[in-house]
Order: sequence, then C-alpha cells, then structure tokens
Amino acid sequence: MFEIAPFITFHGIDGTGKTTAVASTVLLLRRMGVNALNYDQLDVDNPFTVAKKRVVAETPPAAQIAFYIGSALFHSDLIERLTKKGSTVVKARYLDDILAHHGHLGVVNPEIMVSVFPFKQPDLRVVLTLDEDVRRKRISQRGVVDEKDLQLVEPGSRLYYFQNTLLRIGY
Repeated sequence: MFEIAPFITFHGIDGTGKTTAVASTVLLLRRMGVNALNYDQLDVDNPFTVAKKRVVAETPPAAQIAFYIGSALFHSDLIERLTKKGSTVVKARYLDDILAHHGHLGVVNPEIMVSVFPFKQPDLRVVLTLDEDVRRKRISQRGVVDEKDLQLVEPGSRLYYFQNTLLRIGY
C-alpha cells in the first residue's frame, strides 16, 4: 500500500489543464477510497474574495502583495484544518502562483516570503506545461475570458516568466 499526499497542488499558466487535472485527480482518489476534496469547488466564505477586484484595480502591485498574503494565509489555515481531519485536499493555483506573479512584478522574493509566513506547504506540487499551439487551442475552445488569454508564451513575456518561475520554485 502507498501513502497519498494530504495536500496536492497543480500550477501552470492558463490553458495548461489545471482545472481538468484537479478534477481528474479528485475523482481518481475517490475511486480509490480516499476522502479527496476539490478545494476550488468548496463553498469557502473568504473575506478577501469580495475585496479582490477593488484591491487589484485600485492599488499598485507592491501594495497588492499584502492582500494576497492575507488571502493565502486564510486558505492555508483552512487547508491545514481539512488535512488534519483526514481529507486529501487538491487545489489549483496556490502559493507558487502568487509568488511567480509578484516575482514577475518585482515585488517579492519567494524564499523570503515562505520563510516569514507560516503557509501550509503542499505535500506534492505538480507544474503543468503544454505545447503553445495546444495551449492556444484549449483556450480558444473554452473561449477567451479576458486579455490575458490572448497573450503568448514567448521569451520576455509575462507568461514566459511566470511559467519558468513556477518550474524553478523549489523553496
């Protein structure tokens, strides 16, 4: 018998299949008899959710990081409680994504951030990458949601930085 990681995260840029991978993983674990939860589908009363759009629209990136730290700590605490109760928690986009995004903006050092704040660390991190043509096709099939969906992964781009940062975060 093998042990299942109690907290599993999936990371990657838009269109790489994070949502699909989380749902498939939860389904597989449940079929194996594991009490697995798709954290992204839980009805979580997060006080940061209401303010997110206003904070992101009205504050500079250096100030936004405080908001994101608070939100990540909120989720971290809830995930810790769920895993202590015996649930396996599977989540897309957790702390690594916040660190990669704000690292791109030049406002955070991942190693310092993780050493200072008591974030629940994943037991298993999965970073998804996908051939750019396939990724573009996936995005076009689901429909363009915003201008970020139109961006390409190419050297110097936000997505290129983001993807490569996710691949090398290893705090």
